[in-house]
Amino acid sequence: MPKVVEPYRLILQTTMDGFLLVDIHGRLLEVNDAYCRMSGYTSSELLSMCIQDIEVLESPSDTAAHIQKIIEQGNDRFESRHRRKDGTILNVEVSVQYLPIDGGRFVSFLRDINERKMAEKTLKESHERLVTVLNGLESIVYVADMKTYEVLFTNNYFKKLFGDVVGKQCWKTIQAGQVGPCAFCTNDKLLDANGNSIGIYHWEFQNTANGRWYDIRDRALQWIDGRMVRLEIATDITESKLAENSLRQSEGRFRELAESLPMTIFEIDLQGRFTYVNSTGIESFGYSASDIESGMNVMQILSAEDRNRARAHIARRISGSGPFYHEYKGLRKDGTSFPISVISNTIILNDKVVGLRGIVTDLSERKRLEQELQNTQKLQSIGTLAGGIAHDFNNLLQGIFGYISMAKINIDQREKALAMLNQAEEALHVSVNLTNQLLTFAKGGKPVKKLIRIEPVIERAVKFALSGSHTNYKLDIPNDIWAVEADEGQVAQVIQNIVLNADQAMAGSGTVQVFLSNVDIAPDMYSSLHAGGAFIRSYIQDSGIGISEQNLANIFDPYFTTKQKGSGLGLATSYSIINNHGGLIQVKSELNGGTTFTIYLPAVKKAHLQSESKPLAEAAVKTGRILLMDDEDIVRSVAKEMIVALGHEVECAEDGKKAIDMFIRNRDAGTPFDLVILDLTVKGGMSGEEAISRIRAIDPDVRAIVSSGYSDSPVVANYKEFGFSGCLSKPYQIDALKSHLNSLIR
Repeated sequence: MPKVVEPYRLILQTTMDGFLLVDIHGRLLEVNDAYCRMSGYTSSELLSMCIQDIEVLESPSDTAAHIQKIIEQGNDRFESRHRRKDGTILNVEVSVQYLPIDGGRFVSFLRDINERKMAEKTLKESHERLVTVLNGLESIVYVADMKTYEVLFTNNYFKKLFGDVVGKQCWKTIQAGQVGPCAFCTNDKLLDANGNSIGIYHWEFQNTANGRWYDIRDRALQWIDGRMVRLEIATDITESKLAENSLRQSEGRFRELAESLPMTIFEIDLQGRFTYVNSTGIESFGYSASDIESGMNVMQILSAEDRNRARAHIARRISGSGPFYHEYKGLRKDGTSFPISVISNTIILNDKVVGLRGIVTDLSERKRLEQELQNTQKLQSIGTLAGGIAHDFNNLLQGIFGYISMAKINIDQREKALAMLNQAEEALHVSVNLTNQLLTFAKGGKPVKKLIRIEPVIERAVKFALSGSHTNYKLDIPNDIWAVEADEGQVAQVIQNIVLNADQAMAGSGTVQVFLSNVDIAPDMYSSLHAGGAFIRSYIQDSGIGISEQNLANIFDPYFTTKQKGSGLGLATSYSIINNHGGLIQVKSELNGGTTFTIYLPAVKKAHLQSESKPLAEAAVKTGRILLMDDEDIVRSVAKEMIVALGHEVECAEDGKKAIDMFIRNRDAGTPFDLVILDLTVKGGMSGEEAISRIRAIDPDVRAIVSSGYSDSPVVANYKEFGFSGCLSKPYQIDALKSHLNSLIR
């Protein structure tokens, strides 16, 4: 078997192309290293193989004919596919020479064209995708040679309108009636020095043959082969033209209507700048048309305190959420303000929100009429309230006077007289509760808060409200309920009011259910609990007669009641108490379907509560000298008797100034007071608040108790911040007085 001459073998081993020497039967006689690398075989493996083992043949008969052709021609160049050792396909370009020696030999050089094939495939697929996209457009697309004016490509939509004109001159087939090429094709300034398009030429054109309007975009392109071509895309815009005309007419009608309305009509962009305000709006707010045109912002017609709220409302409205009716305080150019309402909606253009439009209404007259109506209703309600309270107090006073009279008659019978006095005291407790409700509602009732566990407060309040009733109750309270910072008495009052209503609604034969849970509420400025945080949520549910929809809207209104007896203060007071605690009270009900009250109170998750080991009233008695200041003779007299009865010495003063003088005089005499009790409110004299600040300046270690019949004062709610050590709410009982004295006297 002949071998390749050695010098040539060196050349064949260094070339980048593969080399094969094949005999007439297809056996491989010689291979070079390049082909070994290309195929993955070793030379010894290849030399034991035939060309048929590595060539992927489409048809054996075609291959035989091809070999015969090579023999007859002496050489050939073609593309073939070989199978590598790992089974993958190797695309090669083959250059073969037939040598009629030793029975026939084929000398083949093979070049790896895999990358070229992949590039060609990618280009072909890209071209096919592009043609598919262009054929799917409902627009005219064509490409024409700008020198010969020959149409090179058209999409299907073009063919549907004009037929197949590829190969024809564009100005003869597309631009009917035109003589010679158009101005675009003859423009010699369409490309820059690098052959890039200078710009896109855009215009609208109406086809006089069918009346259709087209939006046309022309661009010059430099093709790979160097030709300059014209790419034209024309979109049928007849419908949009009609819509544009309709919109123009609609806008005209809108302007005429807007200008004739007696309220403000406006439009703003996304930055809040006015893009339109009708003449009524310009006049109402005192501005001029030039102010609006200069880019005036909507915030300029709102009072400063409403602007942040309005910005949030606008943002919510633009995002497609939130209510579209709001009330603000409007601001005129001269600085005067007036109440307004705003109804707004989004302006959408091309499926995008571009601004808001709406109506502004002056509410001045409506607010005035509402205030007059409210005043009239209040006067009527006050009469109802006064009558109800007078009725209740007369009944209570009848009981008090009656029991006291009976006690006087039976003064020699100690047990009987004490029983009568206890009954009188109970009636007084009820009257105090009625007075507290009235004060809480009328004055606001600032809570005197402390950290408490809510479970026992609710349980005691429910039991107390249902004492003597046939109504049952069920408490569902988890063990891990958080603590709350609240006024225990006021919270109990709320629960009692609601449970009493439930008892009456069920006619004393049903079950009041109370459910408690911990809830975390996320901040939301549109929520009633907008600040969010940790809360205790309480459900109080009954199965009674329910509340009508008409009455449901008024149940928290003062003086409102559906009962023949009652002041209408219970739920109004409850609403005020929960609101002053930073909480929320809600109600859901339906006739004959029961009622559910929901109460939210701010909670403290990680609270360290002091154990209630021993009530203060049971602490060891300590006697001392006490200074009592109150402007009412009867209060001083009774309080003095109570203090003396508890074993203490007491001196009295009518106002703060006299109390200070007595405090200094006794200190200087060596008989200082151990405790000072100061009335908060003094008619025509120095109050306890002013007196304590001066006494503390004299003696920073003084111990003092504030006494008041009003619960709305911040001094009562936060007495420690004002220099007091304790607080007594009038009327106070001897047990409460004893507890405070025992705990504060050193």
